[in-house]
Formats: sequence, structure tokens, C-alpha cells
Amino acid sequence: MKITETGQTLVALQMLFFLSVLTPLLHAVLDCSTVIASPVILFTEKEGEKLSMSEQEWQLILQAEEQAGMAADDVQPYSEADRVGTVTERDGPIVSIINPTSSGIHYEADIPVNLLVFLKSYLAPIDIDTLHIKGKRGIFSLNITDRLKPFLRQPTGGENADYVIEGSIPSLRPGRYHVVMSLADVRGNVREQSLFLRIISE
Repeated sequence: MKITETGQTLVALQMLFFLSVLTPLLHAVLDCSTVIASPVILFTEKEGEKLSMSEQEWQLILQAEEQAGMAADDVQPYSEADRVGTVTERDGPIVSIINPTSSGIHYEADIPVNLLVFLKSYLAPIDIDTLHIKGKRGIFSLNITDRLKPFLRQPTGGENADYVIEGSIPSLRPGRYHVVMSLADVRGNVREQSLFLRIISE
């Protein structure tokens, strides 16, 4: 049976339609894969110089945290396998640092650092748009929220979280850093958590 010219035209138009629909979707998938595979730039070399604390500063800030009663014995609805960092509020969403490894009140790691953070609602659902992350040293602070938001994802494989931040930090000068994460729920309850991170070597 011969295909008429009109029939051939219809087939061609259908193919063009499907390509116009599938091409943007394919690009979106490829772009998403590229973002996930990208490294986390926590601080540049110059930023690291400004934010890295001296040993004296480090000890003073850790002592202040311990004296304020914000050590890692805070009761939270996670399993014992989930390492929970220090918090300043109890009513906001739970921010749990699973990786790097906890060493008491602070965390130690070599480069590259595999970062894994669980975000979980507590009294009300999370308002993810309120996520704010900064590096801090004294009065100096640096907003790095936009650097980490691309690594925000949905939980998989039974992860006990509403949102997960996961990425690899391939480069960061050895030093002692204070990273502050804050997050609110839809009722305005806020949780602020400090990550005291010591990079041992590159």
C-alpha cells in the first residue's frame, strides 16, 4: 500500500512534535545530572584564609558551645547511627550532619569531604526557601547558601529526612571552620546549627 504525500506530511509533523517535546526533557535530565556531579565549592582559597580560625579562636568557640549546653547530646528523633550536631533552638526543623565524622562537638575530615546533611521537619513542615548557610569567623560572615542549594535533593533508600544535602568538597585549605546552617518551618519555628569543621589535610 502506497503512502500518500499527505500521509507522509502527517508522519513528519508528528515526528517533529515528539522531538519538540522530548528534547527539552532530555536537556533537563542532562542538566540535572551535571549539577549533581559538580563539586561543592565551600570556600575559595582567599575566603578560606579569612574564615580559617587560629587554634586559640577554635578552642574558645568550642568551649563557649560546651558551656552553653549545646553539645551533641541533644535529644532528637533519629537513630543512634545518625550523628547530630549542636543546635541553638529546639522548635525548628532538625538539621542532622551525618558526614563528615563527628569528633565530639566538632567534625574532622581530609579532602575530599563527602558532605551529607539530613533536614527533617519537627513541629511543622519545612519551609525549604528559608534555608540559609554561611561561613563565620568573629564578625565576618560569608553567605554560601547558593553554592549548596544545587546539592539539595529528595531522600532515597529509606533516608530519615524530608530533604538531603549531599555533595563532595574536593578542595579546601587545611584549617578550622565554622559553618552555620539555619532553617525554619512553615510556622516560623527556626533551627540554627553550627558545623565546626577541621580540615586536616588536602
